[in-house]
Amino acid sequence: MIIDPSNQVPNPNTPTRLRLLVQVTAQLATVALLYGCASLTNLTAPRVNLAGIESLPGEGLELRFMLKLRVQNPGDAGLRYDGVWAVPG
Repeated sequence: MIIDPSNQVPNPNTPTRLRLLVQVTAQLATVALLYGCASLTNLTAPRVNLAGIESLPGEGLELRFMLKLRVQNPGDAGLRYDGVWAVPG
């Protein structure tokens, strides 16, 4: 029995050049779109400076201070905060 190659059904799992080109183009377009969206945001860190410090009456061995902070936000997004903490450096 002789099989004619022109009568064979193409395997859908076999990548053709066109299919490969479409897949690569779609992947590159997705990466470019994600990179473009990420670059639209201005995520610059806020600057925090100590503007003043005052001593407050303490209780027992506790030291208390009132700190005045100056916060400058160079970014486009607003800042939300709930309290402040610091690590001695």
